[in-house]
Formats: sequence, structure tokens, C-alpha cells
Amino acid sequence: MCCKENSLKRELPVPEKTILIFIHWLAKKRNLKAGTINNYLAGIRQLHIANGIPDPGIRTETVNLIVKGAQNKEARDRLANAQQVKRPITAESMLTLKSKLREWPESGTNHRLVWAVATCLLHGLFRIRELVSEKEAEFDPAFTLLTDDIYVAETGEFGTVQFRLKAPKEDKKNRSKIVDVYGTGGPTCPVQAFSKWQARVSWPAGQPAFRWEDGRPLTAKRFNSILKETMTGQGQEGDRTFSSHCFRIGAASRLGSLGYSDEDVKAMGRWSSRAFEEYMLHPRTKRAAIAKQAKHL
Repeated sequence: MCCKENSLKRELPVPEKTILIFIHWLAKKRNLKAGTINNYLAGIRQLHIANGIPDPGIRTETVNLIVKGAQNKEARDRLANAQQVKRPITAESMLTLKSKLREWPESGTNHRLVWAVATCLLHGLFRIRELVSEKEAEFDPAFTLLTDDIYVAETGEFGTVQFRLKAPKEDKKNRSKIVDVYGTGGPTCPVQAFSKWQARVSWPAGQPAFRWEDGRPLTAKRFNSILKETMTGQGQEGDRTFSSHCFRIGAASRLGSLGYSDEDVKAMGRWSSRAFEEYMLHPRTKRAAIAKQAKHL
């Protein structure tokens, strides 16, 4: 499409001029972020390699500077608008959410549903659409997490909930993957939250796992709206708004602050790139170690 709109010749290796026009087209016409543009460039590189061009020279100094500039602009834009800066869900905000759900005008079963999803998001580092349905009126069994895809096991000190994800984002071949979420025994224990909710609902085979008391699937849109309803204005930042992604950010930040390596965090969150580094909102362990060593210099 880019070549057609810009009257560019399709050829290998792709000239730098064509790459620069392609980057501009992705950013302006498609409105894509720098991280996604990087993925497209990686795909072009793989195309060259597949055609016997092992060193295509796509990432020239000019290309790297432009992509880096786009990343810096996105970072500045996020800082300029506080509402765009995603904030982490912390242990304190989880307890606030639990308290607010008790005041939420819904049944106790539906309270437990939202709490079960929240604790699983936090401790499993899930993306919200890995757990809940896209639509309320219908669902695709090939992608939606079903009752058949969850198993509660008595492994570990406090039990485990196993989730079979049909098409995890990090697997480009859409192969299923088992994710174990371990119990903690604490106030936000995901195994306890899930088990207490599951004990109160029917569990028919082949149906979306997370459903309201009346059988309707819980959707990502509705979950986010509930967070907004119950959590707006909570915390020192004032009128802040949480979203489902804040659980993933919070978990990654906490793992970093506890001393887990970058590779550990990447593996636990199932990131296929270094994108998780944007979520490290707490001081990193490596920086702390450097500071400690610096005291002896």
C-alpha cells in the first residue's frame, strides 16, 4: 500500500530512501507508534534474510535517529499529559479497590467476579483480553478463555490456578500456552479470590470463564468502566483513572523493585520485546546496586 501510494518501486534490497518514506507513511498515514514501526522494520529485515540477503543494512544511522526521535516524542507527550501516563496498581490500591467493590451497587457474586479478575491480572501479569470476552452478546471459542481452559490445582503452598491461553500475543504462531498463577495466602491471593467466586456460579463447559451472575460474559470495556467508577480520585495523584493495564504495570514495577532481573520480568510478563522497560516505574535493582557500589569509590 505504501509503495502504491508513493509510486515506489518494490525491490530488494530496499533503498534507504524507501525505508524513510515507509517510516513516515507508517507514522503519519497509519498513526503507528515507534515500537510498532520497529516491528515492521524487523519484518523487512527478515524478508531480506529469507531472500538470501544476510546484511540488508536497513537500520542505517539516519533510520535509527528518526525512530529514536519518535520514541522520545512519545515519551514527552506522555509526560505532558498526566492522563496518558499509565500508573501502576499497588498493594495499597488493590485494597482500596476491594473496599470500593463492597460499596459498588451489585451483588456479592459480581463483586467477587471483578475481584477475581483483578487479582489474576495482577499476579498473572495478564492482558485483560486474555481473560475476558471481547463482546457481551457473542464470543469466539477459538480465542476466548473458556471454563475448559482453567484448572485449579493444589500445587504450591497456597494452590495454583492454571490458565490455557488460546492465542497469546507474544506467540506469533497463535499456539496455546499454559500460565500458572500461584496463590500467595495474602489479602490479594488470586487462588483464594478465584475459588471463592467460582464456588458461587455455574461452570458449564464451553462457555466464557468470567461471566456475570446472569451468565453474560464480562468484557474488557466493562471491566475498565468499573475501575473508573470505583477508583477515580483514589491515591495521592488526585483525580487519577486506572485501567486494566495498570495491573500489568504494577506487577512489573513490583518485580523490578524486589530485585528480579530484566530477563525474569520479561519472562514472567511474557513480553517478546523490551517494551516492559517502559513500565519500570519504581527504581530498578541495577541502579540501586550501582549506587551502593558508588559509596565505596
